[in-house]
Amino acid sequence: MNEHYSSQFTGGPSSPLGETGKPTAYGTFLSLKEAVRFYEGEGMGLAGKKVVVAGLGSVGWHLAGHLVEAGAAVIVADINAERVAQFVAQHEGVNSILVDEVLSAEADVLCPAAIGGLLDETAIRGLNYKYVWGPANNQLRASSQEEEERLARLLLERNVHFQVEWRHNTAGVMCGAEEYLHGAEASYAQLVDRIERTIPRRTRENLQAAARLGITPTENAYRSCIDKI
Repeated sequence: MNEHYSSQFTGGPSSPLGETGKPTAYGTFLSLKEAVRFYEGEGMGLAGKKVVVAGLGSVGWHLAGHLVEAGAAVIVADINAERVAQFVAQHEGVNSILVDEVLSAEADVLCPAAIGGLLDETAIRGLNYKYVWGPANNQLRASSQEEEERLARLLLERNVHFQVEWRHNTAGVMCGAEEYLHGAEASYAQLVDRIERTIPRRTRENLQAAARLGITPTENAYRSCIDKI
């Protein structure tokens, strides 16, 4: 590993690219923007949309910040009340709810950004969101690809837009790749350019193909990976 990476490549203070949560958040934000344009029209954006960010860790904090800058009505939740208070104090107009209220809240977008396994069949049937689009790993409570795809179809049946998170939370991995390729000369500006060129395009391609084939974006994400393999 030391042939290609600094000892801080996972986001330590000496990494040439900084923490990996920051680009992961940015890529997820761009993917959500692309999804809104795809489903609602090219002129549509996140301004005015009510968005719940569940988790204010190394990714969720930055994601919520991007959403505030985009003009969304942001609501945050985290098990760490101090973290919530800090974010609300730093961002005018942001509100907060308890973690236990996340699944029953009424908003346009839910961005899971903490632990996985958030959405089982019962939770999905009670959602009052138009989108579930966040960076958290394993958002669907499934132990197999088949179960994951079944839950994704249930979301679609309830008119909730969703694609499996590994289709858009990949910028942290791209951060590692940037350092692998360029070592100490790795450039954050170059990483951002790669994120902006890649993640929105891959999101739209996935959504377009899923719509054309009459399947969920999650099913198409798996299908496209199997085709490549």
